[in-house]
Amino acid sequence: MLAQILLMLILPHLKTPSDVFNLVIDKLIEKRKDPTLKNSLDLTYLKEINLEEITDFNLIKKHILWAELNTDIEYPILRGFGFNIYTINDIFYKEYNLSTGKFVYSGYINEKPEYFITCHNIKPSILSDHKCYGTLPSQPSYLEFEDDADKIKYTVDKFLLHLGVNKEISKNDVLLDIGEIPSTPENLTSRDRDKLIQELYLKLKIMCDIE
Repeated sequence: MLAQILLMLILPHLKTPSDVFNLVIDKLIEKRKDPTLKNSLDLTYLKEINLEEITDFNLIKKHILWAELNTDIEYPILRGFGFNIYTINDIFYKEYNLSTGKFVYSGYINEKPEYFITCHNIKPSILSDHKCYGTLPSQPSYLEFEDDADKIKYTVDKFLLHLGVNKEISKNDVLLDIGEIPSTPENLTSRDRDKLIQELYLKLKIMCDIE
């Protein structure tokens, strides 16, 4: 999630303040042995899986597929908000945060994977001793959007809600052509912008501390 926020904040037209940008970088470095996520998925802190193990997983491949599809549906564009990946003692974990509850898939690492910072595979892993924890995902039910602007509004609203920022955007605020984005939006005064950035900064600090 932090990596995905970082990728968003580097967009030049967002004019991200240095303290917000540096907060995310510092927390990513603090939480990951390799903050690029390319050579290691190891955490720098102890994380425990306090979820009930799922012992009957004859159809586990189906449920992993359902978890992936539900992540695409619930977190369009910003998929990194729907899952986390990490390793503990040579065991790989992928943790899905779905509307039905948390679902975790794990396996012993026979060959280590390599990832881009976006969490897309460079080199896939080879796992054994597969296990699952939490709540099995439900069968996907696809959302319907009127257009791309509607989809982006849904995503941004969910992004702000997830961070605890009490604001929804108007569909009219969505500009699909980056070239049309003004340096200072007419409907957002500098005072309102500073207030929103400060609120986002404080919520980011809270989120970064509890990830």
